[in-house]
Amino acid sequence: MPVSIHNQIEIAISTEDLFNYVTQPWKWHEWHPSLKSAKAAHSFLATGDEFVEVIEVQPMAPLPPRMTRTTSWPRV
Repeated sequence: MPVSIHNQIEIAISTEDLFNYVTQPWKWHEWHPSLKSAKAAHSFLATGDEFVEVIEVQPMAPLPPRMTRTTSWPRV
């Protein structure tokens, strides 16, 4: 039987402010526990801009190893 989980939250800021927050990868570490860093050439990304993120995961926590991945993303 398929399981469906739904979650809803209310964020007390404007839609524009929320969009500007979640589309800045260098702020993702504030809510994404695996993100170690993110960098881009510009303060705000536009269509076609790229950014590089570094994540670290430990798939079998608390056992080692930790895996680090660097990925370059285009923003579409």
